[in-house]
Amino acid sequence: MAWSNLGPRAEQQPWHYRHAARWLRVHPEAAGPDVKLNHRALYKEAREKINVGPVIGIPSKVWRRIQPKGLDNRLKDLNWLCLLRCLPVREIMHRHGLARSPVCPRPDCKNEETIRHVMWDCPFARGAWSRVEGWLGQSFPGLKMTWDGIERGSGPGGFWAMFPVWLAVSLLKRNLWLARQDVVKNKCCSSIRGTVEKVKADMKGRMERDILKWGQHAALERWKGGLGLVG
Repeated sequence: MAWSNLGPRAEQQPWHYRHAARWLRVHPEAAGPDVKLNHRALYKEAREKINVGPVIGIPSKVWRRIQPKGLDNRLKDLNWLCLLRCLPVREIMHRHGLARSPVCPRPDCKNEETIRHVMWDCPFARGAWSRVEGWLGQSFPGLKMTWDGIERGSGPGGFWAMFPVWLAVSLLKRNLWLARQDVVKNKCCSSIRGTVEKVKADMKGRMERDILKWGQHAALERWKGGLGLVG
């Protein structure tokens, strides 16, 4: 069978599924309730029987939390790459002989650059998360940013299940990564305030588009009153 890039390889139907479907159309008496021709249903049943998630080592509930409905595909991809430890940070590249040093590229930081460092431990990232926590805390009192929260969408209070919170988290992760790329490529260090303002501007634009599409009442209900950006 020739593979295509139209979908995941694991979910493309092998040739014998087509053959089985043709055979069952000719012999309908053999099509009992246990016959499985839906490839996705077959994989789902197999995973449920052996109790594993879509990716080994990552529970299904975590996988679903980091890709909520309505999130951009690019943001989903970034969340997946963070969770799977697949972003090309210096620690990984140095380990594979692709970088001279595993140290963070920021001039005021000399720690090893891991994915957690870029997204959380670096002083630049900590300052950005502190600002976002203060901003979102006005609409979600009690919200505390933690590494488990921004990586896996888990934490106390049930805030991580709310779409505006996870969208803001995902946007800041993207802007932290873009700011890191700017340091590596152009030796240009963005400000913490500018990075956070980009997140706010992006969310404000999304809210305004929703207001035009759904009306102000419905849009502000989804966005929890506008998060102080629109009213």
